[in-house]
Amino acid sequence: MFQGYLDAWVPIFDSIADLITHTFSSFSNVYTEHIFAIFDGITNSFIAIVGIIGESWKANILPILTEFGNKFKEVYEAYAKPAIDNMMSLIGLLADKLLKLWNGVIDPFLRWMASNILPILAPIFKAVGDIFP
Repeated sequence: MFQGYLDAWVPIFDSIADLITHTFSSFSNVYTEHIFAIFDGITNSFIAIVGIIGESWKANILPILTEFGNKFKEVYEAYAKPAIDNMMSLIGLLADKLLKLWNGVIDPFLRWMASNILPILAPIFKAVGDIFP
């Protein structure tokens, strides 16, 4: 009696097992024959494109960048560097002249004022202050 019930379920379980096996086997075949080819083709295309870009870069862009770099260096050496050197020399010269002016004229004048004029101005300030109670 139970054998009959079990025998009835066997085709269902066999079909499910066959379904799973067939599905994965079919997917494996589709992957091997079709999907892998897509990934392989895309990979090879990207490799080729990167190679073309690299070769084009070396043939077209790199010479331009190299020429630009050399010209930039020439301009720097011929114009920018001398201009900077001259500007720094001018700043140094101005600083030396300002120091000479400070030490020779301004500092002595301020010292003279501090020692001679302030004693004269002090009584004037006192008198003005005494006006206001």
